[in-house]
Amino acid sequence: MTRRNRSSQKKRASSSRKSQRNARGVNTTTIRRKPVSKKANLNRKTRASRIFLGARSRRLYIVVMMIALLFVASIIVASVRQLMDNGREPDDISSKNNFIMSIEGSAMRQYKQTGVLPSIIIAQAILESNWGESQLSTKGYNLFGIKADPSWHGKKIKFRTRENYDDVITAYFRKYDSWDDSIEDHGKFLTENKRYRRFGMFETKDYHAQAQALEDATYSTVRNSQGEKIYARTLVNLIDKYRLYEYDRRVLSGDYKN
Repeated sequence: MTRRNRSSQKKRASSSRKSQRNARGVNTTTIRRKPVSKKANLNRKTRASRIFLGARSRRLYIVVMMIALLFVASIIVASVRQLMDNGREPDDISSKNNFIMSIEGSAMRQYKQTGVLPSIIIAQAILESNWGESQLSTKGYNLFGIKADPSWHGKKIKFRTRENYDDVITAYFRKYDSWDDSIEDHGKFLTENKRYRRFGMFETKDYHAQAQALEDATYSTVRNSQGEKIYARTLVNLIDKYRLYEYDRRVLSGDYKN
């Protein structure tokens, strides 16, 4: 082979290797992204920051509201506990009997002086003082919830009390030295207020009628959730349940001797 032929062969081989390399290579076009401006980058960060702060503010708001609700709930619970002493009956039957026996003598003596039936006196004492366990009856010896109006010149005590099923008030009440004093003043209160006589309180010897006269004369304005007056009915139910009418029979028959 001549030198000229060898040169020509080398050129062809070189050209072939270049073609093969080009065939194996991938001719791609680089996609260039548009550079993000500083302003756009700042807007992104601002939006992210707002989202974070918004979520944080909502969590903080929820925490604050929960604390506020717990505080309000604690106040409500404390108020309810203070009022519950006037609404919860003692479970011990013997304590109820002891309370009735502790005031039965004074109640029957008061009938002799005022004409108010002992069943009515005892039933009112049970209802108004929660069997002698209310704070008003233990601290002020006030069994009947009689308020210290301008006509009262004796001692008085301030208490929160429930007027109706959902009404709570703060008022001054008469204060006594004993339950016997409370029962005696209860009789004076009824006889000296003309409205009780006007509604027939002292013209009957029947506890149903006397209970109704107390309600009609607005001794209590208590109503149930339907707005119905329930004072007379409540007294009668107590008298029937605990057979307090037996004390009426004793004084009416003359069996009781003072």
